[in-house]
Amino acid sequence: MKNMTHWLTLLLFFMLGCFFGCGGDDVFDNDGSIADAASDNDDFILGPARDDDFILDPAGDDDRVIDDVAEVPAAAFLSAAPANGSDIATNGVIVITFDNNPGEVTANVGTVAGAGKTRAITGPFTPGALTIAISWTNGEGSHALVYTVIAPDITAPTVTGGSVKDGGEDVDPAVLNEDGIEITFSEIVVGNIALQTEGGENVGWLGRVDGDRATLIPLAGKEIGNETTYVITGRIADAAGNETELSITFTTQIK
Repeated sequence: MKNMTHWLTLLLFFMLGCFFGCGGDDVFDNDGSIADAASDNDDFILGPARDDDFILDPAGDDDRVIDDVAEVPAAAFLSAAPANGSDIATNGVIVITFDNNPGEVTANVGTVAGAGKTRAITGPFTPGALTIAISWTNGEGSHALVYTVIAPDITAPTVTGGSVKDGGEDVDPAVLNEDGIEITFSEIVVGNIALQTEGGENVGWLGRVDGDRATLIPLAGKEIGNETTYVITGRIADAAGNETELSITFTTQIK
């Protein structure tokens, strides 16, 4: 019996020795968990992870995630309006366009404003030769624009001719009902035009303003009559914003 006890005791010590000594340089984590420092790369830490612990998942993939940062395409200069090399008024505006958002845009002259793919550079600009150096952050690009600065346009457009004249009398209504009315101006304009009776009632003709002229197109059932006074009304403006109020009065002939 004593011999059996003796051998069991020896066996127990042997097993404990293997448990603590045969596995390599075992270490204890902060909370007493055992980690095998001599184990191969597939081993992982049993205790709670510390800041500097590198933990592998069962597939061996790294749990650390690298965020993908979307790259913004670099911007390139496309165009300017007015075009490079042209004239610009002292109170003019230069609109520059890029193929992508240029980010922050700066210029050595004027004030830059805008968003997206376009920016506007406003003056006032000094009369004479003008070189504008622009630069932008997205792509770290730069470009130079050259202009000749002229006096501001303060002249309003004027009427230079047309199918009828202001104060005209004895106008044949049949010709106007067939061909319509055309009015020409001293420069390219935008705006609106209409044909009214002397009392202010719209006759119903179709008015168009295009380039340096305006037209009034007759419509079926809206013909003008004899011995009647009509007024062409509207408002036009040139590229600089100078406006002109239209009021052209004419009287049709006796039947």
